[in-house]
Amino acid sequence: MSEGESKTLRWIRLAAATLSMMLIGLYQYSWTLFVQPLQLEFNRGLDTIQLTFTLFVWIMTWIQPVAGFIADQRGPRPLTSLGAALAGIGWIATSFAATPEILYLTYGLGGIGVGMIYATSVGVASKWFPERRGLANGFTSFGYGFGAAVMNPVIAWIMSTLDFRAAFMYVGAVMLVALVLLSVSTRYPPSNRLPGEPSPKRRRPANQAGTETNFSPREMIRTRAWWQLYLAFFLTASIGLMITSQLTPMGDAFNLSPSIVLTAAIVFPIVNGVGRIVGGWVSDRLGREVTMTLFFTCQGVASLFLLFLGPNDIAFITIICLIGLFWGPIFTFFPSITADYYGRKHATTNYGVTYTAKAWGGLTGGYVVAWLVTTGHSFTTPILFAAVFGFTAALLVFPKSLRKPTHH
Repeated sequence: MSEGESKTLRWIRLAAATLSMMLIGLYQYSWTLFVQPLQLEFNRGLDTIQLTFTLFVWIMTWIQPVAGFIADQRGPRPLTSLGAALAGIGWIATSFAATPEILYLTYGLGGIGVGMIYATSVGVASKWFPERRGLANGFTSFGYGFGAAVMNPVIAWIMSTLDFRAAFMYVGAVMLVALVLLSVSTRYPPSNRLPGEPSPKRRRPANQAGTETNFSPREMIRTRAWWQLYLAFFLTASIGLMITSQLTPMGDAFNLSPSIVLTAAIVFPIVNGVGRIVGGWVSDRLGREVTMTLFFTCQGVASLFLLFLGPNDIAFITIICLIGLFWGPIFTFFPSITADYYGRKHATTNYGVTYTAKAWGGLTGGYVVAWLVTTGHSFTTPILFAAVFGFTAALLVFPKSLRKPTHH
């Protein structure tokens, strides 16, 4: 295969990975539409229903280190195909869930497939585009947020016309067929020398300069920088996952109309997705650390605005958009900086390990926030914590604090 053909194929593979991420992202970004119907169906409290979301985040997160290791060692295609089947079947099976316990099982089954596809999609971006890693990861993570922007109006229409079970069934069937077809194109590059890789003379951002050093996962977790990144990932993930999982209950707490909440649910994934591309593009030029510091600080500021201006219709939608814009790029920043700092050889595995921080974010933003709201009857405390989390994460990745590790 010529270098020109290889360059073209890598864009096709990136496009397929992005489309796959659009479909599996429905598990996370369409969930808020199902919360109230599920509460009514099962006659259970918010915390019981939101445990589904937390379990999903945990399962899809913790499967990624394993999936990443298998993909790095054996190739990504068989894993992606299996993940496609599980993700599609998961939503279809959820349409038949008769109890919360069965709901946990079916949504969790889908979470296994989501984690497999997420891991290999990030691997495609990081391995095929070393010279545009931020932008490539921006596209795949954009897909994960943007798919719900396209599908949420359709899902809401099916739910209003038929019911929530029909939405799970029909959209799950589409998901199954499309993901299986897209999985055919998933492949990693055959060697360490990739098309488009910059020559040693080409100027790079400061955080990508020099010869690439590859760290194994065990070596990675022994560095101080990784723990700073891991904690920052947990803190920032908690902010957006609170919005993602609690948007409808939050709208109720602020006495907003269902149309305002639905508008926010549609727009949030759009700005969330756009932010991932913009954040990746900016971080390729300014450096990861500077860009992350700016974006995390803005997350904290936006959270404070939500605390005081949330009950206003226009302000609510605007602030939710701002949080989405500055939060979405974390799923561009962290895979990119993990590959920058720890090398491409184990990139899928290393990011899979790093991505487990999202599990703690899902526990905090999903179940813990739901428990706080159920017991305190207010979103004041969770939103205040979100602001503190944003500012703390910014301090952890500040360029004077975060340093690229070196092998000794």
